[in-house]
Amino acid sequence: MSHDPDRPTPEQLAWIFEALAEELDEPGTLHELVTEKLGYDEETYQLVVSVGGMDLHSAIELASSIEGVTEYYSGESGPTKLPN
Repeated sequence: MSHDPDRPTPEQLAWIFEALAEELDEPGTLHELVTEKLGYDEETYQLVVSVGGMDLHSAIELASSIEGVTEYYSGESGPTKLPN
């Protein structure tokens, strides 16, 4: 299977997902993620915002906060289920 040059390579896609996963452990702002952690400029940040990056980052922040709450109540490390 040949690679479509208009799409990121699997390695590039994995690099982005790795950065997003790290946001769960060390949350910051979307601006910090794009410009500091990933090393892009302000124009790229604005592009990411325009395609829904802020919504995705907000969901990551929410997931991060829920994981912390569930760890506190369960006494376990890692994600757990909330009680019904």
